[in-house]
Amino acid sequence: MNDITEPLHGYAADEVRDQLRAGIPAVVQTVIDTQAAELRTLRAEAVQHRDLLAAIAESLDVPLPSIATRDELVCRGLLSSRASRVVSAARLILAKGHSLDGTAQWIRRGAANTPVTYTPWVQAEEREPEPPAAEPEPVPDTSLKPRQVQLLARIRATGGRWSAGMVHVFYRDGEHRSVQRGTARRDLERLTALGHLTTHGPQDGRYYLLADRGVDRG
Repeated sequence: MNDITEPLHGYAADEVRDQLRAGIPAVVQTVIDTQAAELRTLRAEAVQHRDLLAAIAESLDVPLPSIATRDELVCRGLLSSRASRVVSAARLILAKGHSLDGTAQWIRRGAANTPVTYTPWVQAEEREPEPPAAEPEPVPDTSLKPRQVQLLARIRATGGRWSAGMVHVFYRDGEHRSVQRGTARRDLERLTALGHLTTHGPQDGRYYLLADRGVDRG
Protein backbone atom coordinates (compact mmCIF):
# COMPACT_ATOMS: atom_id res chain seq x y z
CA MET A 1 0.00 0.00 0.00
CA ASN A 2 1.09 3.57 -0.61
CA ASP A 3 0.78 6.47 1.78
CA ILE A 4 -2.66 7.49 0.45
CA THR A 5 -4.49 4.19 0.79
CA GLU A 6 -2.75 2.83 3.80
CA PRO A 7 -5.06 2.84 6.83
CA LEU A 8 -4.29 5.18 9.68
CA HIS A 9 -3.28 3.65 12.93
CA GLY A 10 -2.45 4.87 16.32
CA TYR A 11 -2.09 8.57 16.99
CA ALA A 12 -2.88 9.62 13.43
CA ALA A 13 -6.22 7.80 13.40
CA ASP A 14 -7.23 9.29 16.73
CA GLU A 15 -6.42 12.78 15.52
CA VAL A 16 -8.59 12.38 12.42
CA ARG A 17 -11.48 11.06 14.49
CA ASP A 18 -11.22 14.07 16.86
CA GLN A 19 -11.34 16.47 13.92
CA LEU A 20 -14.43 14.77 12.52
CA ARG A 21 -16.19 14.88 15.87
CA ALA A 22 -15.42 18.58 16.17
CA GLY A 23 -16.65 19.38 12.66
CA ILE A 24 -19.97 17.54 12.68
CA PRO A 25 -21.69 19.75 15.30
CA ALA A 26 -20.62 22.85 13.40
CA VAL A 27 -22.15 21.54 10.19
CA VAL A 28 -25.35 20.55 11.92
CA GLN A 29 -25.62 23.95 13.56
CA THR A 30 -25.11 25.63 10.23
CA VAL A 31 -27.96 23.61 8.73
CA ILE A 32 -30.21 24.41 11.70
CA ASP A 33 -29.44 28.12 11.47
CA THR A 34 -30.11 28.14 7.72
CA GLN A 35 -33.44 26.38 8.13
CA ALA A 36 -34.46 28.70 10.96
CA ALA A 37 -33.70 31.74 8.84
CA GLU A 38 -35.73 30.30 5.95
CA LEU A 39 -38.63 29.61 8.33
CA ARG A 40 -38.57 33.17 9.63
CA THR A 41 -38.61 34.44 6.06
CA LEU A 42 -41.58 32.24 5.21
CA ARG A 43 -43.47 33.42 8.29
CA ALA A 44 -42.81 37.06 7.45
CA GLU A 45 -43.99 36.51 3.88
CA ALA A 46 -47.11 34.75 5.16
CA VAL A 47 -47.92 37.78 7.34
CA GLN A 48 -47.40 40.07 4.36
CA HIS A 49 -49.60 37.89 2.15
CA ARG A 50 -52.33 37.92 4.77
CA ASP A 51 -52.11 41.70 5.14
CA LEU A 52 -52.26 42.16 1.36
CA LEU A 53 -55.41 40.02 1.16
CA ALA A 54 -56.92 42.01 4.02
CA ALA A 55 -56.19 45.27 2.19
CA ILE A 56 -57.89 43.94 -0.96
CA ALA A 57 -60.95 42.80 1.02
CA GLU A 58 -61.22 46.13 2.81
CA SER A 59 -60.99 48.01 -0.48
CA LEU A 60 -63.66 46.00 -2.31
CA ASP A 61 -66.05 45.37 0.60
CA VAL A 62 -68.29 48.41 0.16
CA PRO A 63 -71.86 48.69 1.49
CA LEU A 64 -74.78 48.02 -0.81
CA PRO A 65 -76.36 51.17 -2.25
CA SER A 66 -79.93 52.23 -1.75
CA ILE A 67 -82.43 51.56 -4.51
CA ALA A 68 -82.01 55.09 -5.84
CA THR A 69 -80.55 55.10 -9.37
CA ARG A 70 -77.90 57.68 -8.51
CA ASP A 71 -76.66 55.68 -5.53
CA GLU A 72 -76.41 52.52 -7.66
CA LEU A 73 -74.37 54.35 -10.32
CA VAL A 74 -72.02 55.92 -7.78
CA CYS A 75 -71.47 52.55 -6.07
CA ARG A 76 -70.72 50.89 -9.41
CA GLY A 77 -68.17 53.58 -10.28
CA LEU A 78 -66.51 53.31 -6.87
CA LEU A 79 -66.14 49.53 -7.15
CA SER A 80 -64.76 49.84 -10.68
CA SER A 81 -62.14 52.36 -9.54
CA ARG A 82 -61.00 50.32 -6.56
CA ALA A 83 -60.96 47.06 -8.53
CA SER A 84 -58.72 48.68 -11.17
CA ARG A 85 -56.29 49.69 -8.43
CA VAL A 86 -56.19 46.13 -7.08
CA VAL A 87 -55.46 44.75 -10.56
CA SER A 88 -52.65 47.28 -11.01
CA ALA A 89 -51.22 46.25 -7.64
CA ALA A 90 -51.17 42.58 -8.66
CA ARG A 91 -49.37 43.43 -11.91
CA LEU A 92 -46.73 45.46 -10.04
CA ILE A 93 -46.03 42.49 -7.77
CA LEU A 94 -45.83 39.96 -10.61
CA ALA A 95 -44.00 42.06 -13.18
CA LYS A 96 -41.77 44.32 -11.11
CA GLY A 97 -41.50 42.49 -7.81
CA HIS A 98 -42.96 45.23 -5.66
CA SER A 99 -43.04 44.43 -1.96
CA LEU A 100 -46.21 42.97 -0.53
CA ASP A 101 -46.17 45.33 2.41
CA GLY A 102 -45.80 48.44 0.27
CA THR A 103 -48.47 47.26 -2.14
CA ALA A 104 -50.97 46.69 0.70
CA GLN A 105 -50.36 50.24 1.94
CA TRP A 106 -50.83 51.57 -1.60
CA ILE A 107 -54.21 49.82 -1.91
CA ARG A 108 -55.35 51.21 1.45
CA ARG A 109 -54.36 54.75 0.47
CA GLY A 110 -56.39 54.41 -2.71
CA ALA A 111 -59.46 53.27 -0.74
CA ALA A 112 -59.06 56.18 1.68
CA ASN A 113 -58.94 58.62 -1.24
CA THR A 114 -62.15 57.23 -2.73
CA PRO A 115 -64.61 57.11 0.18
CA VAL A 116 -68.26 56.03 0.01
CA THR A 117 -70.37 59.05 -0.95
CA TYR A 118 -73.70 57.35 -1.71
CA THR A 119 -76.55 56.41 0.60
CA PRO A 120 -76.18 52.79 1.79
CA TRP A 121 -79.10 50.40 1.74
CA VAL A 122 -80.65 49.82 5.16
CA GLN A 123 -82.68 46.73 6.09
CA ALA A 124 -86.23 47.30 7.15
CA GLU A 125 -85.61 46.27 10.76
CA GLU A 126 -82.66 48.69 10.97
CA ARG A 127 -84.54 51.72 9.74
CA GLU A 128 -85.84 54.32 12.11
CA PRO A 129 -89.52 53.64 12.66
CA GLU A 130 -91.68 56.22 10.97
CA PRO A 131 -94.04 58.11 13.27
CA PRO A 132 -97.63 57.05 12.86
CA ALA A 133 -99.55 59.24 10.49
CA ALA A 134 -101.89 61.60 12.23
CA GLU A 135 -105.50 60.77 11.63
CA PRO A 136 -107.11 63.47 9.52
CA GLU A 137 -109.66 65.51 11.34
CA PRO A 138 -113.16 64.96 10.04
CA VAL A 139 -114.13 67.59 7.53
CA PRO A 140 -117.62 68.86 8.13
CA ASP A 141 -120.04 68.27 5.28
CA THR A 142 -120.91 71.81 4.16
CA SER A 143 -123.92 70.48 2.28
CA LEU A 144 -125.68 69.75 5.57
CA LYS A 145 -127.41 72.18 7.83
CA PRO A 146 -126.16 72.49 11.42
CA ARG A 147 -129.07 70.51 12.83
CA GLN A 148 -128.51 67.76 10.23
CA VAL A 149 -124.83 67.59 11.22
CA GLN A 150 -125.89 67.20 14.87
CA LEU A 151 -128.41 64.52 13.92
CA LEU A 152 -125.84 62.52 11.93
CA ALA A 153 -123.38 62.72 14.82
CA ARG A 154 -126.03 61.42 17.22
CA ILE A 155 -126.99 58.56 14.91
CA ARG A 156 -123.34 57.60 14.55
CA ALA A 157 -122.86 57.70 18.31
CA THR A 158 -125.89 55.62 19.22
CA GLY A 159 -126.52 53.50 16.11
CA GLY A 160 -129.69 51.47 15.78
CA ARG A 161 -132.94 52.29 14.00
CA TRP A 162 -134.03 55.89 13.54
CA SER A 163 -137.47 56.99 12.47
CA ALA A 164 -138.93 60.42 11.77
CA GLY A 165 -140.64 60.34 15.17
CA MET A 166 -137.35 59.65 16.97
CA VAL A 167 -135.66 62.51 15.13
CA HIS A 168 -138.54 64.81 16.00
CA VAL A 169 -138.10 63.95 19.69
CA PHE A 170 -134.34 64.48 19.39
CA TYR A 171 -134.87 67.96 17.93
CA ARG A 172 -137.57 68.82 20.45
CA ASP A 173 -135.37 67.86 23.40
CA GLY A 174 -132.48 69.86 22.02
CA GLU A 175 -132.09 73.33 20.61
CA HIS A 176 -134.35 72.80 17.59
CA ARG A 177 -137.73 72.70 19.31
CA SER A 178 -139.54 74.38 16.42
CA VAL A 179 -138.69 71.64 13.91
CA GLN A 180 -141.76 69.74 12.76
CA ARG A 181 -142.08 66.00 12.12
CA GLY A 182 -142.14 66.52 8.36
CA THR A 183 -138.84 68.41 8.56
CA ALA A 184 -137.37 65.55 10.61
CA ARG A 185 -138.38 63.10 7.86
CA ARG A 186 -136.84 65.32 5.17
CA ASP A 187 -133.61 65.49 7.17
CA LEU A 188 -133.47 61.69 7.24
CA GLU A 189 -134.11 61.58 3.49
CA ARG A 190 -131.37 64.19 2.96
CA LEU A 191 -128.85 62.09 4.91
CA THR A 192 -129.93 59.05 2.91
CA ALA A 193 -129.47 60.88 -0.39
CA LEU A 194 -125.91 61.80 0.64
CA GLY A 195 -125.12 58.15 1.41
CA HIS A 196 -124.95 58.44 5.18
CA LEU A 197 -128.09 56.38 5.86
CA THR A 198 -130.04 53.55 4.27
CA THR A 199 -133.83 53.21 4.19
CA HIS A 200 -135.64 50.12 5.45
CA GLY A 201 -139.20 48.95 6.07
CA PRO A 202 -142.58 49.83 4.54
CA GLN A 203 -143.88 53.36 4.01
CA ASP A 204 -145.80 53.44 7.26
CA GLY A 205 -142.99 51.87 9.30
CA ARG A 206 -139.92 53.24 7.62
CA TYR A 207 -136.68 53.46 9.57
CA TYR A 208 -133.10 54.37 8.80
CA LEU A 209 -129.72 52.81 9.55
CA LEU A 210 -126.15 53.99 9.17
CA ALA A 211 -124.93 53.07 5.71
CA ASP A 212 -121.40 52.26 6.91
CA ARG A 213 -122.63 49.85 9.60
CA GLY A 214 -125.20 48.05 7.54
CA VAL A 215 -126.61 46.21 10.57
CA ASP A 216 -129.43 46.92 12.92
CA ARG A 217 -128.16 47.61 16.44
CA GLY A 218 -131.41 48.96 17.80
